[in-house]
Amino acid sequence: NVVVSGAKTLVTLGGNANLSPDAELRVSGGAKIAFDGAKWLSVKRLFDGSQEVAAGVYAASDLPNVFKAGTTGKVYVGHAVCQWTGKGVSGEWSDPDNWMSGRVPQSGDIAYVASAVTLTNRSGTVAIDGDLVVENNATVNWSIVLTGSGRLVKRGTGDFVVRLTKLQHAGGIRIERGVFGLDNKSSLGTGPVWLVRTADVKPQFSISFAGTELVLANDFYILGPKRESGWDINGNNDDQFNGKITAEDDFCFNNGWSNRNYDGTTFNAEIDAPGHTVTFQGCGMVLNGKSNASVSFVSANDWNFTLGEKFDGTAPDATLTTVAKTFFKNGAKWPGHVDVQTASGKTPGTISIPAKARIKVASLKIGGVAQPDGYYRKASAPAGATPGSTFVGDGVLKVGTIGVVIFVR
Repeated sequence: NVVVSGAKTLVTLGGNANLSPDAELRVSGGAKIAFDGAKWLSVKRLFDGSQEVAAGVYAASDLPNVFKAGTTGKVYVGHAVCQWTGKGVSGEWSDPDNWMSGRVPQSGDIAYVASAVTLTNRSGTVAIDGDLVVENNATVNWSIVLTGSGRLVKRGTGDFVVRLTKLQHAGGIRIERGVFGLDNKSSLGTGPVWLVRTADVKPQFSISFAGTELVLANDFYILGPKRESGWDINGNNDDQFNGKITAEDDFCFNNGWSNRNYDGTTFNAEIDAPGHTVTFQGCGMVLNGKSNASVSFVSANDWNFTLGEKFDGTAPDATLTTVAKTFFKNGAKWPGHVDVQTASGKTPGTISIPAKARIKVASLKIGGVAQPDGYYRKASAPAGATPGSTFVGDGVLKVGTIGVVIFVR
């Protein structure tokens, strides 16, 4: 236990030093604590004079009687934080020499990794029931099976690459900065995934799925204030997304392929992002889930996107923007607006509606020019459209409100 007292007493914690997470800390008589390279303090109990501070996580600025003015960092009371040092003879999680104070994370502890590391575990499994925080500016490679009820938190500008790792924990993943990468033998656990943008961070965020046939059943929450660009979710090959996306910002899903002219990545997910735009970029994607967001399909080549037969969207004021071939399958619904564009260096957008299908939309623009209400198909279309080019299917696109004409003999 540690007692700090006296009006002129100042204790500083360097970047490689901290108190034991089992310690009691008492600060009184005007004494102060400051961080000099440290980012956090973890104690079992904390006393501000004779008053005990309740268990919880605090900013240093929340405790002005304990910390010197201007001190930034986190204070964990009642939550043991075990910091990885990597000073053991191997990268074993279970080696006490790899952890500050010699404490291997226990149930309910917070494991904290703030340096580049290749982590292994001979047992093959690491169980976490508290947070596992990765806050680093260099690549982290882990080859473990992660279980338990805890949560994985990614901070720092570096890459967190999960290789040959099964994330089977239930607490979810919170990505606040940097890149979170998975290879084709990995998974995201069973909990939700949060992509959280904070006010002090630049918008270089992405979550990357580099493997083949990755099936995602997680719910995604994209949170934080809107910035000059949205989020990137980078997919590849025949990925499947079966969860739900809840977004408070625009975001982009990038398929890693640029030359596949057939169905690839499949979205069976619901997209809940009213007032925002979801951009699908690449090729060979199928959107099957519900959506109340605007959707933009962009391809550098003339490759296809598909609104599948299970697609039911979107909000009546949302816009489908297409700079690619867009295929409607039977059963697809789009009550909003459609804008067929031609972007510099990209092929003109086209729309294909299958024979005997009729898709109704609120309005239509071609190259930014509003088109009159009417029936659009490959063989014929109102003035302004390009029959056989803008529309390549045999079905009908019904635009706007069209009156009923009755012929009487």
